[in-house]
Amino acid sequence: MLPPTIGGLTALKKLVIYQNRLTALPEEMSGLASLKFIDVHKNELTELPGCFGQLHALKVLRANANRLVGLSWLQPAPRLSWL
Repeated sequence: MLPPTIGGLTALKKLVIYQNRLTALPEEMSGLASLKFIDVHKNELTELPGCFGQLHALKVLRANANRLVGLSWLQPAPRLSWL
């Protein structure tokens, strides 16, 4: 699990955390206001945090090879152009 303090990295633009056997991501990621690219593929995630809908700068989400069962947060992510 990523530490909740990751939300304090407000200027972070790219986060690559693939192939780490992560089972969850913290809601505190909502603080990553500048995040444009996130790669979480090849983990063991069954869902993505609802806060992802608040990441308005997010353009690319790479989340394949997980165990995701839904993307209910997707609607509010207006700039997401690659999934």
